[in-house]
Amino acid sequence: MNKIWNAILIDDSPSDLEFLKKLLQKYSPHVNVLASVSEYKQVRALIHQLKINVIFCSCRIGSETALEMLDQLGPFVGHVIFQCEDETFAVRAIGHNALGYLLKPVSVASLLEVIVRLEFRPLAVYPENISLCKPEQVHKATTQIMTAGGVQHIVQVVDIIHLHGDGNYTTVYFNSGEAIMISKSLKHFDDVLPEKTFFRVHQSHIVNINNVRSVQSNDQVIKLSNGNLVPLSRRKKDQFMGWLVQTY
Repeated sequence: MNKIWNAILIDDSPSDLEFLKKLLQKYSPHVNVLASVSEYKQVRALIHQLKINVIFCSCRIGSETALEMLDQLGPFVGHVIFQCEDETFAVRAIGHNALGYLLKPVSVASLLEVIVRLEFRPLAVYPENISLCKPEQVHKATTQIMTAGGVQHIVQVVDIIHLHGDGNYTTVYFNSGEAIMISKSLKHFDDVLPEKTFFRVHQSHIVNINNVRSVQSNDQVIKLSNGNLVPLSRRKKDQFMGWLVQTY
């Protein structure tokens, strides 16, 4: 039995929207188009409300790009298929863990190729405690979805010991001893992780308060439960020590 996919189409061209919708209805009846929108800002609420698990998205609408939209969207458990005018943006799209891309005008052959690929992917579901909300509210979620190497990891926030940022990448260390590298800046995690539990102790480091074992004030070093030593920024020292006292 075919999976049923809940889809949203995003494009500022009414004719392109209608054309893709008709192709899907004719050749992919198990892709259920629940919404068609012309602006990225309309997407967030609909994804959560309609339990969308596949997005067909134009690569650019006006001055905004789909990649910018996805960054602002926050955690998304489904799959993304881009529609591009040329292959230049399509290459960037694949690098953003997209399932695939369709060159406009969309051909039946290219659509079927992407749909076959979709069929071999697990049907994405929404864990009840994952929040697809505004960026300033995401920190309330107890679960995060992190994508590394094309694999989506559903992560319990309490299992995170420490995060180390390096430019546009962040390595996340877990209680299990595992570490994964995510193509997100440390600032992203600073914005979305619970502020009562996680503290940015240095420009490149965020720690989980529950895994702090000792603080060497003179050397400005924090020892964590996994034995790692993390530097404590001089300008963050007083704020961090005050935070520790309040927490405990």
